[in-house]
Amino acid sequence: RSVIAESEDMIKVAVDGLIKNGFINYYGLQRFGSASVPTHLVGATLLRGEWRSAVSLILDPREGECDDMNGVREHYKEHGDIDVAIRNFPRRLIAERAILQRLKKYPGNYLQALMAIPRTLRLMYVHSYQSYLWNHAASMRAGMYGLSGVIEGDLVYKKECPGEGTVTDASENNDDHTNASEMDIFAETLPEETIQSVKIADSEDLLKAVYTLEDVVLPLPGSETLFPGNEVAGIYHEIANKDGISLTESIHGVK
Repeated sequence: RSVIAESEDMIKVAVDGLIKNGFINYYGLQRFGSASVPTHLVGATLLRGEWRSAVSLILDPREGECDDMNGVREHYKEHGDIDVAIRNFPRRLIAERAILQRLKKYPGNYLQALMAIPRTLRLMYVHSYQSYLWNHAASMRAGMYGLSGVIEGDLVYKKECPGEGTVTDASENNDDHTNASEMDIFAETLPEETIQSVKIADSEDLLKAVYTLEDVVLPLPGSETLFPGNEVAGIYHEIANKDGISLTESIHGVK
């Protein structure tokens, strides 16, 4: 999409490459949004426990939005008039309206305001950040090791019968908690499909050629995630650490 090739020969080479090697199924714009404030930035702020900053990212003026809408955002940022903002924000801006209505009831309580956002929308922000890390990890896996086959340390779908050693997703929590010590709700992953058993490919697997590149998977990160056993795992932690986020610790502070 929106790609211009220099020649038909280049197109043929690209198509042949797709036929031979397949392609990386990256998360696309739908996961990150097309606004000037990508959803993964909001997700990162939530994962750091910076509630006030998260509210500001959602409510503040942003580039690329129509002048009328930015006028509403500017007016609220300057005057803090919640009633005017609620009256002028269209109903399609669900997160903004939910935050403002809760702030009207609990002034200054930004955690409460964020909890007013529908659960699926709250978790969308976090899922977006997880997907952001996944995309970077996928690019590193391809760039560092190529796409010719499985390498030691890759995470792969197990060929054995399920049972022993099965990797499961973090437990699902369906309650909306407002206690700050229980704000792991922002860091959990909701299972949207059956999670297959996975393992880390070892030297014996490579020797027996048990797995192919089609079996290689990458995880969406979380506090209980099984990461690859090679350098790909490091990119998750490296980027998250730069963003002030630990992938191995739970969130307990309110900021």
